[in-house]
Amino acid sequence: MNLSKTKTSIAIATALLTASCATSPNGQPQSLDNTLKATFASDDPCSSNSRNIGILGGAVLGIALSKAFGDGKSESMVAGAGLGALFGGLVGADMDRRRCELTKVAKAHNLDIVMTDITLASGTPVQSAQSVDAPATSLTRKPESVGMSFTIFDHGIQFVSGSATPSAEAVRAFSDVAEKYSFIATEKDANAVQAAKDRTKKMRLLFVGHTDDTGSSETNADLSEERARAIAKIFSQHGFDASQIFYQGAGEVFPIDDNRTDAGRARNRRVEIVDLSNDESFAAFLATRRPNVAHYRPTTQVSGSTSIKTPTTSVGKVANAPLVKADALAKAPNVGDAAEVPPLKPTTTPTMSKSMSAASANSLDNLDFGGKPVNGQYKKIDIGMTARSSTFSFISTANAADDSPVGSCALDRPRISRSVKSLSSGQGIKTSAYLPGAAGASWSGKANGHLVGLTGVSVLRDGGQPASRPTFYVWKNYVDGSKASAVFKTTGDVNAYQGDKALLYRVFLAEGPVRCLDMVIPNGSPNSAPSSNMVYERSGTAYQADYSPTIAR
Repeated sequence: MNLSKTKTSIAIATALLTASCATSPNGQPQSLDNTLKATFASDDPCSSNSRNIGILGGAVLGIALSKAFGDGKSESMVAGAGLGALFGGLVGADMDRRRCELTKVAKAHNLDIVMTDITLASGTPVQSAQSVDAPATSLTRKPESVGMSFTIFDHGIQFVSGSATPSAEAVRAFSDVAEKYSFIATEKDANAVQAAKDRTKKMRLLFVGHTDDTGSSETNADLSEERARAIAKIFSQHGFDASQIFYQGAGEVFPIDDNRTDAGRARNRRVEIVDLSNDESFAAFLATRRPNVAHYRPTTQVSGSTSIKTPTTSVGKVANAPLVKADALAKAPNVGDAAEVPPLKPTTTPTMSKSMSAASANSLDNLDFGGKPVNGQYKKIDIGMTARSSTFSFISTANAADDSPVGSCALDRPRISRSVKSLSSGQGIKTSAYLPGAAGASWSGKANGHLVGLTGVSVLRDGGQPASRPTFYVWKNYVDGSKASAVFKTTGDVNAYQGDKALLYRVFLAEGPVRCLDMVIPNGSPNSAPSSNMVYERSGTAYQADYSPTIAR
């Protein structure tokens, strides 16, 4: 390595960091506490917080990489620290510039906004978005600024209610925002200009439309997707290539405030612009998103249709096939728009008859799955903390409220979210990364002698979102090893919730003998789900029964 370049990198990084650390705005020396706040946590939108965090995080990451992949010599580590600090400082400086300029745009257009730096925390797995199956490299590091979340709250100014077409004022405002995101040639040095352009080219932009939880969840997801796509298109006209831009209709799935209040619902109606510095940080961001279910409302409090029979649109297609061994499944090549779990090969496990006789259907009316009457006390499912300390510091840690829908499927409803899509293709991003026990898996278990099974159990690592709708089966009075046909089959809707103990795979059924099912897949042993539960009705009384399915092999 060129020693002069190394010294120059270290000198620049040191100068960047120390320039704002020593004195207060009036030129007087600052106390240590004030210095740290001014350097890393200033309230001034035009401060250098991100640059300073980037310098520190980049230096530590540079040392870690030098240790892991270099010769381990002190000179190499010093060089790595200098280069890492320089790169981190430049990325952070870009973020500081955008934050400052966006604040001015917001004031000019009277936008209600919140800007939050996205900081990659310690021990975060680094993985390429283009190679999600590759092993992630975990490194211990200091916080590293990798992007920013710019949220605009919609008060009926950007979009007319029910419309995905931006108003004329919204087009002007978002065009100005896009201009401030793109490169501004303020540097005089040609090399610095080119470096800034290169950083901008590596940037990944994600536009996410969000709604409150009123009305149809399907409609919310579709409308929020169309709005996010409309804003993404504006950015593609102002210096960003469509291949850098992604959009998503998250609907009601990622609330940031309490949907029980008018004020909370107003804050949940928003468009979020997330910029990440490169493919790796983009992939890590998607993988660590978690919905804050404490802001969900139980079904009984949600206005509009609250019946479990609420129609929803498929988040993917599920093969119409019997239960088989999990290893017979092939990976879904595109878990995004219209993803599909490949057809399953029949085995000696039970098969489903193509039609169900009227007599068989009538026999399901009072099918007894065991358990006890609910009597108003639904079983509360425990999966641990549903929103944990994220690898991204802007996502808060919170436990679900006591009456949150994680408690029981009977108090929840299907919540629809669309996949993250590329603006250049309109298709979902390619990934085959699923959560353990949920890679197109088949599950089955008995309840009071009746075999209950699911196929197409697929949950993405990207935020723990379902990749497909499962197919639900019932074999009445099933005898192990028999080839009896199932007496009931339907496709269910599903919510998935990740906790620090387990994954909750929650299935809603619009018809049939079972109302809903909570399958609790432990994080440490994802081959069986012994603490699962189902809710059903018999003779007009609601029952709940324990259910302990295992994954089919």
